[in-house]
Amino acid sequence: MHSRPAVKTAQSLLLLLFCFLLLYITTHQPITTQPDETGKYTLTSLSGLRAQFVPRGASLSNLFLHDSHGIERDIVMGLDTAHAYSTAPNDHLGGIVGRYANRIRNASFVMDGTEYHLDANDNGHTLHGGRGGWDSREWTVTELSQHHIVFTLTDAGGAMGFPAKVEATVRYSLHPVEQEWGVEISAVVEEKTPLMLTSHVYWNLDGFGNVEEPTVRKHTLEMPDAGKRIDVDEELVPTGELLVNDVGGPWDFWSHYPPREIGDGMENAVGGCGKGCNGYDTCFAISEHDVEEKYVARLASEWSGISMEVYSDQQGFQVYSCSGETGERKLKKTQGDGTVAKYGCLVMEVQDWIDRVNHPEWGGMPFWTPEMGEYKVKMRYRFDTARTGKI
Repeated sequence: MHSRPAVKTAQSLLLLLFCFLLLYITTHQPITTQPDETGKYTLTSLSGLRAQFVPRGASLSNLFLHDSHGIERDIVMGLDTAHAYSTAPNDHLGGIVGRYANRIRNASFVMDGTEYHLDANDNGHTLHGGRGGWDSREWTVTELSQHHIVFTLTDAGGAMGFPAKVEATVRYSLHPVEQEWGVEISAVVEEKTPLMLTSHVYWNLDGFGNVEEPTVRKHTLEMPDAGKRIDVDEELVPTGELLVNDVGGPWDFWSHYPPREIGDGMENAVGGCGKGCNGYDTCFAISEHDVEEKYVARLASEWSGISMEVYSDQQGFQVYSCSGETGERKLKKTQGDGTVAKYGCLVMEVQDWIDRVNHPEWGGMPFWTPEMGEYKVKMRYRFDTARTGKI
């Protein structure tokens, strides 16, 4: 009969052996530095999470995980091949938008007494850096492993009207054993310049596979710190005011428990996505001060059982309910032969308050200088699968 200490020692040795084996597996899988036949780079995790990227815009093109019934779902909007990104209209599909995300009023700003004029690509305003914004550019892959990929980009001074050269880097990573995707964006500026960067992914946690409800109306959204939003005009440019999101109102995603379905207040969100548009294209003011990384939002689908928590170190959180989709955009082959319906996806952009360059009354740091060191934005997405999916 074995003594209890001997049994514990054997168990400890087995656990140690398992840990070493796990470490070996996660660091010694065959790695290719080349894209696959579609031009995409693939990251994998033992959790079953799998992500694919293309150099155009340093874009996330596919994100696969299994739903509560064991069916693999690709839960982001994108295109089938890397080449398709180079020839299709730029709709910011999963890319890094910059040099300044969201809108800049009248495509201009004043910095140190000098007025700068930018590329006006959205009703006389600048959207996501202009027509030559960073998500329309070819980034360079500089690192690749099973769990992470690094893209870099040099943006010349004067590009789209912005002053100063910027060297940018984005690092995407999958946790080796957990269902977690991380994004770290950094940049170094040569001189003072506006800078606001984010990732622009279109989500549908059903993988666009729910035929009975092809929209995200039935997804629930929780944002506990989203008690205020930035007021915008009919062209979705900030007025400078902060509005309170009243309890029970269309923009109330902070007070409900259990969390509220997105479609509950959508019809009453009049003008929320522009003139004559009901829905959301809203920058929620998560914080009025600098923040460390914290829990910002949770998106979930009862149909698939998939949920996603978002963590951020930024003061704003833009939510867009895909009101511009018309049912004409084709899904990827990984998602079937259908199309994307109006309200068929949700964009959630981790970012600063929008158009801060034209609102000095807000304070903050709309401009970045070499003396400030490296600009950084971090975001994490944690996925889970409930057992209550209703396929």
